[in-house]
Amino acid sequence: MVGLVLAWLARPLLAGALTVRGALLLAVAAVGTALAAGASGTLRLVGRGPNLAWFAAGLGGGILATIWVR
Repeated sequence: MVGLVLAWLARPLLAGALTVRGALLLAVAAVGTALAAGASGTLRLVGRGPNLAWFAAGLGGGILATIWVR
């Protein structure tokens, strides 16, 4: 929540300073950071052992289902 408030406050300051390319790079960095944090938390929660195998099977099945539906 604090990060969202800071981003909301910084938006008017950065709106004129960032080019379209700069804003795109900032968005890509933010998404990459969010994905890394989510993956790290998930792997920490799953741990090692049988839960990791089930997680990998579910992830693989989800990817295959997405490709198949597409």
